[in-house]
Amino acid sequence: MNGDFYKKFREKAYRYETKSGGNIVFFSLKMIAWLVKGCLFYRNKHGEPQGDNKVALRFYGGVGDMMINALYAQQLRAETGAQVDIYSDKKKILDGIFLNKNFGIYNTSVDASKYDAVISITRFPVIESVSSRILSTENALSLYLHELIAATNKNAFMLQTGVVFDFVGMEYSKRLGRNRYTQADFSGKLQMQSTKFEMECAFDEAFIRNKFGLGGGKYITIQRGSKTGTTDTKLLSNGAYARLVKKIKTLLPEMKIVQLGRRSVDPIKGTDMDLRGNTSFEELKGVLKYSEVHVDCECGMVHLKHALGGKSLVFFGPTDIEFYGYAENINICSGICKACEWLTNNWGDKCMRGFVNPPCMAEIDVDEAAERLKKALKAR
Repeated sequence: MNGDFYKKFREKAYRYETKSGGNIVFFSLKMIAWLVKGCLFYRNKHGEPQGDNKVALRFYGGVGDMMINALYAQQLRAETGAQVDIYSDKKKILDGIFLNKNFGIYNTSVDASKYDAVISITRFPVIESVSSRILSTENALSLYLHELIAATNKNAFMLQTGVVFDFVGMEYSKRLGRNRYTQADFSGKLQMQSTKFEMECAFDEAFIRNKFGLGGGKYITIQRGSKTGTTDTKLLSNGAYARLVKKIKTLLPEMKIVQLGRRSVDPIKGTDMDLRGNTSFEELKGVLKYSEVHVDCECGMVHLKHALGGKSLVFFGPTDIEFYGYAENINICSGICKACEWLTNNWGDKCMRGFVNPPCMAEIDVDEAAERLKKALKAR
């Protein structure tokens, strides 16, 4: 429970103590009644399960997909009152994403007989199984499942897997005014467009600074890499990253620059600290959370930073800046041959026009990006 709850608790305790005139029974009964009511309100407000209905979600995709679909899981539970369990082979990451959220997280196979519905999700929710009992029941979960079945029947083509279907699904969502983060909400019933998923961190700022020797000054985090490796068409070149770091240090000399990512990713020239491969997922969350800004391509760490609270400087090329860009971020796009995602089978590995260095990324002005970063930080 948050600080507002405890503040109200103290206020109520003072009021009832004053009214009780020293009558401990009166005071105790009043406080117990208020606490029960308050706890029920807290559960409803935060979307925790209210009934006996159970849904299993299978999460697929990378960290970015899982971060995005955390919002779907949150809103499915909040709007239907069902208990939601999540299944994935990336349990440790999901444990960190859903820290203190009271979701069941499992890396085992799903026993469908234990659930009213089993739904898999990467971009859109797909019903794998649903019980006849829940479909014949009149409640919020049943209503949602009926609507999802109708939407699935109507849009079965784009729910198939493959490049063409991902492209069609993206274009369909854009025309309905949705982006990647609200794409899963076919009907709008889950209220995904009016809320966000806020991720908690197990470590406070003092611990993170002490653990990694960050000191007391401000710092920026940076990464070059994505789930497909270091040759992804979404990435700026190593040279561009080095020039960017040099410009940032010129404009913001007080800022320490900390590189994050996997050890297999090349080091970025000019950074002050290299934490590649040296953090657990929970520690990575902490380093990201307390940074002034994170610098990256459109990838999982940007979604982590958003959920932790904060701003990122994000470079866009093959992926659509309007479909993937968070409003609070500094989103950079050259405007040259942009958004070719899903037009070829290997769009993430090779430029469809045959360029070794895709012009959508090569033409990004890193000096201008650094200037925009400085302006955003100074405006705080």
